[in-house]
Amino acid sequence: MSKQYVDEERIEALAQLRINRNNVALTSRQTGVPERTLREWRRLQRLEHGLPPNPPSAAAAAVIADHVARFSEPSEALQHVYDQFLQELVTIADTLPDILSTAPPYHQLLALMNMIDRIEKLQMLVPQTASQQTIRLEFVEPDGTVHHNPPWERNRTDDKLN
Repeated sequence: MSKQYVDEERIEALAQLRINRNNVALTSRQTGVPERTLREWRRLQRLEHGLPPNPPSAAAAAVIADHVARFSEPSEALQHVYDQFLQELVTIADTLPDILSTAPPYHQLLALMNMIDRIEKLQMLVPQTASQQTIRLEFVEPDGTVHHNPPWERNRTDDKLN
């Protein structure tokens, strides 16, 4: 049977949680209240005050604070995140042929769709400048020919790029 807590215990535990900067594990050790209970109390308290139910973790809050200090405008921070994401994407894309060559076509397609989806979501957040970037997908055959469409969609004659 779970322990019943009085309101004073809940209020004290939540105050200690704030002092500990939302470190649930530390607060649990200090108060003896299970982590799950602390998380639920915090969630309910935030909802009562009209706040989102889950505050950022301490690590995420530190990253956010760093970005706020580094960038004067939110759009600059978003552009930085977008640029970093594209750099990581290029690095991953360079390794994909080796990794995906053994994957089934369905998984290859899923990987590609996920990357494109993430780019589109980030592009919606980043303010567009005068010049826009175009992403073109090409399907390269072992013989070196390049096509607009994947092999299973090649029933048109205008598909070949070179």
